[in-house]
Amino acid sequence: RTVFHMRVVMKFGGGILADAACYARVADVVKQKVTEPWGGDEFVAVVSAAKGVTDRLIAAAKDACKNKGGIAPFLEQLEAEHREMLSLVQSAEHRATAEEQLNRKFERVLHAMTEIADAGQMSPADEDFVDSYGERLSNVVLCAYLRDRDLKSEALDAEDIGMVTNGRFGNALPILPQVRRNLEELVEPGVEDGLIPVITGYYGTNVRGEVTTFGRGGSDYSAAILAACLDADVLEVWKDVEGFMTANPKAVGEDKARKIDRLTYDEAEELSYFGAEILHPRTIDPLRQQQIHCVVKDIRHPEASGTVISEEADQYALVIKSIAVKRGIALITVRGQRPADAPGFAADVFQTMADAHVSIDAIATSQTDISFTINASHLPRACEALEKMEQELVREWYHNDGMALVGVVGTGMRGTPGINWRVFKAVGTAEPPINVEMICQGGSEINISFVVKEDRVQECLKVVHAELFKNEGR
Repeated sequence: RTVFHMRVVMKFGGGILADAACYARVADVVKQKVTEPWGGDEFVAVVSAAKGVTDRLIAAAKDACKNKGGIAPFLEQLEAEHREMLSLVQSAEHRATAEEQLNRKFERVLHAMTEIADAGQMSPADEDFVDSYGERLSNVVLCAYLRDRDLKSEALDAEDIGMVTNGRFGNALPILPQVRRNLEELVEPGVEDGLIPVITGYYGTNVRGEVTTFGRGGSDYSAAILAACLDADVLEVWKDVEGFMTANPKAVGEDKARKIDRLTYDEAEELSYFGAEILHPRTIDPLRQQQIHCVVKDIRHPEASGTVISEEADQYALVIKSIAVKRGIALITVRGQRPADAPGFAADVFQTMADAHVSIDAIATSQTDISFTINASHLPRACEALEKMEQELVREWYHNDGMALVGVVGTGMRGTPGINWRVFKAVGTAEPPINVEMICQGGSEINISFVVKEDRVQECLKVVHAELFKNEGR
């Protein structure tokens, strides 16, 4: 490729793929990108499932274990909805081709769900297989709309492109060298020839050919993997929001939150881990390794600049970029028989959590205790594991659920005095004052996180945002 040749990966989330009009609008955006001189030269599209479809597939698969009779009506309804999503495709030929492809895919998922019903239980492999079908249906629909706009396009599933993973169900990781080789052989020649592949996000397959998903929201991660392995120049993530915001507008007020023009990779990664519902937390790492820019774009306003994510910090930016919150958190405190800073104690606790497949978000230690936060859904496993720890190691432990983890993020925090004071002064101004259960300063020095009760977190966001961004208008 020449120095002026631009390859663009465009990812479209389920929130903007709700019905026929939504798919038509996305196709119009792609058409505009292809035709405008500055839009790019080669394009790859990555899709999520249509809005709400993955949740419905998960629920239907679980229901199939005890209600075989519900499978056919559910799938008939879902197929009718996807046929309706094709209603604005003008070409009868393109529409018929897509309907035939959908029919074949529905036959396969019917067979899978019937086997689940006959077994009376669903294995992790079964669950991932059924869950992946939202994306498999979505790429067929978008491909039909692109072809309807005279764009050369093909719907490709993860199996077709060689998205090989390490095989862990529900939380897989790609085997990047193998994925790169497969894409060079199976995808890149078509892209170089002007084809726009519409590729399923969210999942890959292990070496045995079994479907393994990347976790909820994993289509962003799929798009980043494709961008990195195809040596793309930019990844565009299209959503129905302006970009990253200084806080969730629904929490602090639509007139208070403001769009962030630029973020560093580190800032975007921290915000994603803290619960900013813009990108999957793993999305950033493949992009950082290849120095690929990511732009979060608003499908409602395609001409808007969105939020640009890259290595470069904005020298004119605010000290604090954003405040994010992760809800549904449990706080665990473990008190040992020996001081918490004694060699090996922390390692024993964290190894116990790892063996129970419990992920830890934030950690704080004192002379006698270790406190850490986890997803509340993992609390039963964590409690069971702690119960089994040897009594000579652990004197007592306790937990509090119904918590939220608040993260304040910005590269400008490095070397800027007074940020922590301003944050906790604001928390103390609430009526009644909000109790902070735990404080953790990030090792990267670009964030501070703290835990509050979930029923006070919206109020907490309002007062902290008002303090940190009080001189910044929209």
